[in-house]
Amino acid sequence: MLEKTVKSDVNIVETVAHMMSATTYFGEIDVICDIGGQDIKVLFMQNGDIKNFRLSNQCSAGNGMLLQAMADQFGVKITEYADTAFGADLAPKFSYGCAVFLDTDRVNFQKEGFSKEEMLAGLAQVWR
Repeated sequence: MLEKTVKSDVNIVETVAHMMSATTYFGEIDVICDIGGQDIKVLFMQNGDIKNFRLSNQCSAGNGMLLQAMADQFGVKITEYADTAFGADLAPKFSYGCAVFLDTDRVNFQKEGFSKEEMLAGLAQVWR
C-alpha cells in the first residue's frame, strides 16, 4: 500500500535493505546486527547472501530502547555502551522476558555489587 501511495519504484523488505547497504559499504561481511527500538534482528551472511536470520522474541529484552534507558541510568552514552560492556570481567545472568523483570534483576544485581560494566554486559546478552 505504501509503495502505491508514495509511487515508489521498488519495495524492499527492511532486512534485505540492511544486507544491501552493509555489503555495499563494508564488502564481505559475516553478521549484521540491527538493534532497533522494539526488536533485534541478526542476519548471518555467507557469500553476500543471507544464510540465516534471527529475530528477538522477548518483550523488550535487549532492544534498543531498553539498552538506551539502562545506559542513561548508568550515565553511559549509548555510543560508548559496547566499549563499557566489553570492560566487564563477568556478566550477571538476567531473566529472559519482560523489561519490568529485567529492571528488577538490575536492582538486585546492583545490591549484590555488580559494576555498571558488568550490568551493561549482562543486559546486552539477554536477547540471545
